[in-house]
Amino acid sequence: MLGELGVRPRKSWGQHFLCDANVARKMVAALGPSEQILEIGPGLGALTTLLAETGASVVAIERDPLMVQSLASLSSPSSSSIPPSLSSLSSLPVTVIEADVLDYDIGSVFDGSFVVVANLPYYITSPILERLFALRTRITKMVLTMQTEVADRLLSPPGTKTYGSLSLFAQYHAEIRRLFTIPPTCFYPPPEVQSTVVELIPVPPRLSPAEEATFRKLVRAGFGTRRKTLRNALKPLFSPDQLAALPIDLSRRAETLSLEEFVALAKSLQPQN
Repeated sequence: MLGELGVRPRKSWGQHFLCDANVARKMVAALGPSEQILEIGPGLGALTTLLAETGASVVAIERDPLMVQSLASLSSPSSSSIPPSLSSLSSLPVTVIEADVLDYDIGSVFDGSFVVVANLPYYITSPILERLFALRTRITKMVLTMQTEVADRLLSPPGTKTYGSLSLFAQYHAEIRRLFTIPPTCFYPPPEVQSTVVELIPVPPRLSPAEEATFRKLVRAGFGTRRKTLRNALKPLFSPDQLAALPIDLSRRAETLSLEEFVALAKSLQPQN
């Protein structure tokens, strides 16, 4: 298909195209029944065609104009530029948007709730998660492929080497479950790392907006200087009286605190300007 389009994967954009049909079917099955599906980075459409066949309304956001050209066959059956291997897909109802997902208002794609599926470029996994979590009241489920190392960090419990600000950020916003791993041979070109498919179910906010701002301050301060005690890490942010009133041993380090303890600390403190 890439040969028919006359293109090569762009290394600078982290393009690794899924080429294993079984993996694609498993990802679509993990989404479950869905009326509205947002796909991020569809590439050559390995997932897109299967998503459209479910009967759902599918919107695919793709940055690469050459990939958009190939995906145009999903909604433009009369196009004369469709490569032969894509022509059978032309009757499927898919809306393709050429845009960078980090710049596009993804909340405007659908009215009401929707699900998200993606093979995420490894180098922008965290900023994409941040954008998706901002829509957690509307997104009901996410099925995402990411670097296994990142998936491990999302799922890490307190006290482990991989537990950090990303773990807390993700676990605050969603219930997370590891679904399955994908070897490099399932992609073209094969990445140098293993991949993992993760399910994320967004949860309602546990804190008010002001408390969430404090939560973020606590996490950034605690893990910005990982080896410092909480007392030393938080001293620049909060007054001695505020720290003295905290219901926690300030000689502990941030890496030992659970999400529930960070949430409790945020509720105990008021943000300072």
